[in-house]
Amino acid sequence: MENDGSIAHLDKNDQITGTPQIVWETWDRPAINRGRSWYLVAFFLAGACIVYALLGGNYIFALIILMFGMLLILRGIYKPKRILTGITDQGIVVNETFYPYELFKWFSICYRPPETKKLYLTFTGRFTPQMSIDLEDIDPSLIREYLINNLLENSLETEESLTDLLTRVYKL
Repeated sequence: MENDGSIAHLDKNDQITGTPQIVWETWDRPAINRGRSWYLVAFFLAGACIVYALLGGNYIFALIILMFGMLLILRGIYKPKRILTGITDQGIVVNETFYPYELFKWFSICYRPPETKKLYLTFTGRFTPQMSIDLEDIDPSLIREYLINNLLENSLETEESLTDLLTRVYKL
């Protein structure tokens, strides 16, 4: 949907975000449906890794496995929520956080429905992770058409990121 006015001109820090050009609602993270068998396999693997770590005296590895398990449990408890995402004439707004175009090196779009419909934004900073935004039912050519005027497009990166692929395949 174009410029429906449903995204504020100010983000949560009262920073001016510009005039909305494209606005859509998406999930803050992918919804993952894990069955009982997934939890049994994960519990068995985590238990085996913890026993192996404790027998080898590698207590830090055991602690890391426990912390990873707690993160998965918490991720299962707190369900994904819908957030507003928008492209403005000055930058990108994701869940009321504004990112000016100057923060990004380039963008790429991975569109392989129904599995993957993502906009990837690569930051200029070396240690800042790539941002991925679900496109839902938004036409990717509309996104590309607008962003190409403000950012470089990395047309070589048209595949799903490894992180997103592992999250989707292994239900992490």
